[in-house]
Amino acid sequence: MPDIYVCHSGKFRDDKLKNELFINQGIKGGIPVFKNMAEAYGLDAVGTQSTQAVFLITTMMAI
Repeated sequence: MPDIYVCHSGKFRDDKLKNELFINQGIKGGIPVFKNMAEAYGLDAVGTQSTQAVFLITTMMAI
């Protein structure tokens, strides 16, 4: 299951305009669990008008 990045914009106070990055923590009891890590990764972008985002995530696998 992938991670989820949510951009926020609109007529809100700056403290309400924080992007969210939900990192997949796995499945527990059959339910997907996510943790908001946007601030830790510097992606919360408080007070900005974010409307679009693109991420490229690569995984290297040993054969």
